[in-house]
Amino acid sequence: METENEVKVETVEKTLVVGKESSEIVDGVHDLIQDIREGKDIAVIAAENLPNLIAMIDGYDKLSAEIKHESRNATIAYAGAKVADALS
Repeated sequence: METENEVKVETVEKTLVVGKESSEIVDGVHDLIQDIREGKDIAVIAAENLPNLIAMIDGYDKLSAEIKHESRNATIAYAGAKVADALS
């Protein structure tokens, strides 16, 4: 018998095709959020996240094309999952 609050889950493995620039930005934001939540020193955060920040800035101009691409739904799902993971 299931209780009202019980939720059945299953693991589903799926390969997503996502926008490259979008995934770099999402990964960078994910890492940054995790570092902040872990209470790392600001100098350490800056040093560890600088390569991601550079990649995010370099790819920013390609985002509008990625949002129009057929992979946009998978990209949005990926972004939501990564940010939720960082915040949980």
